Amino acid sequence: MKHCSDIDNAVKILQKGGLVVFPTETVYGLGADAKNPDAVSAIFQAKQRPAKHPFIVHIGTINEMHNWGTNIPEDTFALVRRYWPGLLTLVLKRASDVTEIISGGQDTVALRMPSHPVALELLRAFGSGIAAPSANMYGKLSPTSLDNLSPNIRNAADAILDGGALRDRYRIYDCGFEQCGTTNSATRRNLFRRNKKSAWQEGA
Repeated sequence: MKHCSDIDNAVKILQKGGLVVFPTETVYGLGADAKNPDAVSAIFQAKQRPAKHPFIVHIGTINEMHNWGTNIPEDTFALVRRYWPGLLTLVLKRASDVTEIISGGQDTVALRMPSHPVALELLRAFGSGIAAPSANMYGKLSPTSLDNLSPNIRNAADAILDGGALRDRYRIYDCGFEQCGTTNSATRRNLFRRNKKSAWQEGA
């Protein structure tokens, strides 16, 4: 049964290259093993998402930042100690072994540590990064409850973890340069944008 609360089963699915819908504190995400390019490719196919769009990698511990980013400014650690787990996305210079399918061909990688207890339990049990854009078809509203999950995403997912109704706000900090700060570049804005119905939607 796809709709489940079994974290161990969800971890096994991720390890085998499957897809799992899980809650963050903002929206539901469609997750795959971020180290498995074939699994990440399956997200593109499920969402009908254009190629070269970067993913946010969700992690369960601060130490995992070193597996994804390099040349991390000291200011970054003060940020994550204050705001993680929570509504903060970091954009770091990506490590050399982070694949281009994750970075969208850019030299950066985006990291989050969501505060939802189901997400944290999944991430810490999995022990590695999970690539997880919102669990919607490309260009459609991002789901803040499982009632909003489209039939196509339900069919693509190998497991669905229920975390209840979610809120839809967060912050992005670009830490790829000398000092961390909120980014206003077009590249970062294209990660996510807010639409008129106050739901997060993926950028073009």
